[in-house]
Amino acid sequence: MSIDREIAHAKTIATVVHRGQLDGDGTPVLDRLAITVSLLQDFEDPVLPCTAWLQYVPSAARISGRDLLRLGVSRDIVTLVQTLQPVGDETEAAMVRRIGRSTNPAAALVKLASRLVLSGGRMPLSGTETGLSRAAGGFSALVLTRAREHFSR
Repeated sequence: MSIDREIAHAKTIATVVHRGQLDGDGTPVLDRLAITVSLLQDFEDPVLPCTAWLQYVPSAARISGRDLLRLGVSRDIVTLVQTLQPVGDETEAAMVRRIGRSTNPAAALVKLASRLVLSGGRMPLSGTETGLSRAAGGFSALVLTRAREHFSR
């Protein structure tokens, strides 16, 4: 599957699952996901934008990793999506800390982009985001710059 088709497929799945859903502040979930994806585009790898589109699908629709595989999502993307899910009754803060301590820079980068979108492009000055930024490596500065540019318009 081509990069564009893989991203379009992930977007279609997210659109079906999240159509009409709103965040706590009334923003459509799909709008937030689209912004997150835009921060992760142009890496010539569909894994990041696909993971961004699909990151909330398992919890929103009770879809398992096996279900995503059956829907044609690649194993690499499914693994990242699963990494971004809470473990047990893990809180959001605990999950962000876990991802920040992981050795998975792609998961950290998607979570960092997602958190930046939720904060309106401002990098929260907490240890959890610092951990995500460190785990995401050199690309975290690019994603932060893109977020600031997007939200300064």
